[in-house]
Amino acid sequence: MAFDNIHSQQVGQCRTMWLDELSSLRRLSEQTLIAYDRDLDQLLHFLVGHLGEPVQTKHLQNLTPTDWRAFLAHKRSNGAKNRSIARSLSALKSFYKFLAKEGWATPDSLN
Repeated sequence: MAFDNIHSQQVGQCRTMWLDELSSLRRLSEQTLIAYDRDLDQLLHFLVGHLGEPVQTKHLQNLTPTDWRAFLAHKRSNGAKNRSIARSLSALKSFYKFLAKEGWATPDSLN
């Protein structure tokens, strides 16, 4: 199932704002920003297939532990090693902290 848009405009705006904040406030390197963006992109692509529709903020707010386990299993089945999965989780935790700060998710949405 292919979608031209993997996420809503609102999710795209959150993504851009998050990356801008990481760049300006946390002063992460360009390579780290690219890796974090790729990690989020992998989650969004997984969710499109998992949910059957483009990702909206409501989907990000309502992911269950089962959804997260399915995503991690998907990454592992595609050859991701422990170090890569740990970095991916770090990136996604950062994204969820940003969403919570902006009022788009609760701090425990990633748990």
